[in-house]
Amino acid sequence: MDQLERDLRDTLTDPRRGLPGDLVSLDGVHRGARSRRRRRIAAAASSTALLLAVVVGTPLLLFGGGDSSTGLPATKSPKPSAASSHQKQALRAKHHHSRSTSGTSTGPRPWAGASVDSVTAVGVDSIIVLGSDTACADGECLALARTDDGGATYLALTPPPLSQPVQGAIPELRFGSNTDGWAWYHDSLWSTHDGAKSWHTVSVAGRPEQVEAAAGTAWLLLDATSGTTLWKSPVGFDAWVEVPLPPLGNGPVSLAVTPTAAYVLSAGSSNKLFTDTYATDAPVFTSSPSPCQADLGGVLSATADSLWARCSTGTSAGVWHHDAASGGWRPVPTDAMSNGTAIGARDSNTVGLGLTDRLDMVNQSGTVLSSFPTARPFTYVGFTTPQVGIAIGDDFTTLLRTTDGGAHWSDITPN
Repeated sequence: MDQLERDLRDTLTDPRRGLPGDLVSLDGVHRGARSRRRRRIAAAASSTALLLAVVVGTPLLLFGGGDSSTGLPATKSPKPSAASSHQKQALRAKHHHSRSTSGTSTGPRPWAGASVDSVTAVGVDSIIVLGSDTACADGECLALARTDDGGATYLALTPPPLSQPVQGAIPELRFGSNTDGWAWYHDSLWSTHDGAKSWHTVSVAGRPEQVEAAAGTAWLLLDATSGTTLWKSPVGFDAWVEVPLPPLGNGPVSLAVTPTAAYVLSAGSSNKLFTDTYATDAPVFTSSPSPCQADLGGVLSATADSLWARCSTGTSAGVWHHDAASGGWRPVPTDAMSNGTAIGARDSNTVGLGLTDRLDMVNQSGTVLSSFPTARPFTYVGFTTPQVGIAIGDDFTTLLRTTDGGAHWSDITPN
């Protein structure tokens, strides 16, 4: 998805923006986006010697090695992607400006007031936080920190090197074990397999949109020339292979993985939910109806025994719960919410919602089980267990943690 299409989708899904009367149709934007994307990818290929040809169905072994210990899989709900990540970019653009220089990681950096951009859990009390510091001497520096005591203390880690600074772009992070992780920023993807002692560039033909990991497998959504594609690799090293799926098109795509299944929600031409239950070594995705509107799409969040979706409508958003017994989706009655509302599955009966001024825990029937007042909205809510969860404020300076299922939240922002 190129920038023109991203800007239009932000307009359609951000309730704070007025809708002009002469909007180009989404179909027209998609057609133009495909040609613009081809030009963008071709230009990128000619300007960097690091870009490698990726052969579909053939493993590409990149920078293998390191400790392949799986540790405790990160079972928190996925980061928002597609339309919600674009909301996040718009928010970050208010606080960050264009950068003209890029940094190089030389070792651990102190947090020193960096923004809280992304977070990943590698255990109940173990969290790794990625941030950025615009006051760094060489432009914007990335900061990486780990806590193993629930946020009481942090240890500085070596962050990946900043590459191709872009206004509003947000660094993202995901770990699949204590030692194996990935970070992505704009067109760059890095991996570590030694617990962030070192990072290596992973060359892919496209823009990384989302990485998730569970059950020893990492999954990558890639914005490629032909549209969004799905890739997989063992967690312990980078051997990415494209996963055969029907064309996902250029609409928003959301990915959620658990120890028992992988889900892809596509709002493109297929407008389907694709599910792989790990029944065979090679992924076999089956399709079922999506609860969301075509083109607008939504965001998935899952636990081992539940699946939730926040669907955009253009003016507001709704929450849906997937009923395992019937195999269908049921709407969850909630108060009106924006299309940028953060959603995080807590358990089979409860979901966390980061609303304008509070963090609510809501069950399948729409009953609010608990409500925690906040000073601002939250861009991310995720749970490691039904009791332990984390949330990021939309000012990117606040990281909260709960140990009682969302009834109370404490500030654990690195300092």
